[in-house]
Amino acid sequence: MNKAERAEAMRQCVHLFIGTNRLHRSAVDRMATKLKIHRGQHMVLMFLEKCDRPVSQKEIADAFEISTAAVAVSVKRLEGEGYITRTTSESDQRCNDLLITQKGIEAVRFSQHFFATLEAEMLADLDDDQLIQLTTFLKKMQNRLRMYDENGAPAENPTEE
Repeated sequence: MNKAERAEAMRQCVHLFIGTNRLHRSAVDRMATKLKIHRGQHMVLMFLEKCDRPVSQKEIADAFEISTAAVAVSVKRLEGEGYITRTTSESDQRCNDLLITQKGIEAVRFSQHFFATLEAEMLADLDDDQLIQLTTFLKKMQNRLRMYDENGAPAENPTEE
């Protein structure tokens, strides 16, 4: 493959990658719409479902590296839809304790089934070796992208996974 052919093949690969991501995101958005939640709210629900104790809004903000104000918006909507309950913390009256409700647990189960089905369908045409290769290729791409700082220049100390 000459330089021009390689450049075109790389462009096509990146466009296919971006297009695949958009199709996946669109499918996830449709699922979330059925539950009357947004992607960020879904992530909060998944986080709360894994916890066996009340969780503060600050813990969620720290876990997702977002502001407590952003968490507050999600919490308000999730509480309004009946997916979570919010109570004042007994140990610190300034904090809210969040717990997932049965409706929230059912939404998480629904989405887990949805994701399992979507992933199986999306990767159905790949055999085991191809799946391993694809995973390896995606990790390599992520590592290369991590080498760039916010200015688009190679970082001095890229992180490896």
